[in-house]
Amino acid sequence: MKLYGSYTSPFVRHCRIALLEGQLNGGLECEFIETDADSSAKLSPTKKVPFLQDQQAGKDIGLTDSASILMYLREQSGKGFLTDAQDFNLFCNVNTVLDAAVNLFFLEKFDQITPEQSSYLTRH
Repeated sequence: MKLYGSYTSPFVRHCRIALLEGQLNGGLECEFIETDADSSAKLSPTKKVPFLQDQQAGKDIGLTDSASILMYLREQSGKGFLTDAQDFNLFCNVNTVLDAAVNLFFLEKFDQITPEQSSYLTRH
């Protein structure tokens, strides 16, 4: 099993924590491969991190969303993943906020657009 990502991504961090927990508690074996934006664009169908590659019963498995990767890692460790609707809703809300923060970061870093320069981002 291989997990591709960056150390700075909050979405990858979720997966790395689940991976470490699985390694400590259940002997889950997975290689973490640090990947930059250019490599991600070549290797992942969504052109984002994290993404996971594995094989089960001779079948290739490729997961490209942090929630599906978390679920898969938890299943492989014999653990459940957010079986309560309210907990799952909180998880989704946190991911929405993280996604917005990541988008703001990339807008400023690559396009030099700050929130103050966007009428959409400064609306009340």
